[in-house]
Amino acid sequence: MRIFLFLLVLLAYQATAQTTHVIRGLDFYYDPDTVVMVTGDSIKFQTQGIHDMVQTDSAAWAIDQAISNGGFVTNIGEDTTFVIDTAGTYYFVCSPHGFVGMKGVLLVDTALSTGLRDRQPRPTVQAAPSPARDRVRITCAHPQAAWVELRGMHGELLREAEVLVQGEVELDVSAIAAGHHVVLVLDRERRPLAAGPLMIMR
Repeated sequence: MRIFLFLLVLLAYQATAQTTHVIRGLDFYYDPDTVVMVTGDSIKFQTQGIHDMVQTDSAAWAIDQAISNGGFVTNIGEDTTFVIDTAGTYYFVCSPHGFVGMKGVLLVDTALSTGLRDRQPRPTVQAAPSPARDRVRITCAHPQAAWVELRGMHGELLREAEVLVQGEVELDVSAIAAGHHVVLVLDRERRPLAAGPLMIMR
């Protein structure tokens, strides 16, 4: 239970409201394509091309279609900043380039008042591909990274593996249900160091 509470703290590392998260629209992808944030935070969309962000439902997102669900929509080719005030999962697709898989997800939770924000390192966990289907490569730049755990959003342990040289490990996720999951990186004593989101699609 202690580890999972720490995990929640790590996932809410930007738990102070009014944090601005930058998403860049590049050639045919968003950087980053997944953002963990809290209610009251802002998204600053910066585009270097003919891109936008159109909020969709999960069904349209899964088939790479920018069909608006009535949520946020930015103008094509324009930088935009907007606030997310309600917790939930927000799917978005680029209307000109959704057909090549240019899409992303905002994972928005309510702020956790822990007092630990300034003492915790910014998570450095990366998962590729994202979303994953069968296998996923986990990379963590933390020098003490030794173990990786894949957990469900309720804290249940789904997979674990020892981190390989240079902070990388590959996990088989072919038997794990689709949805949002959490990657937890631990040191040799199994103390949590960092966490990040992972979406699995089927």
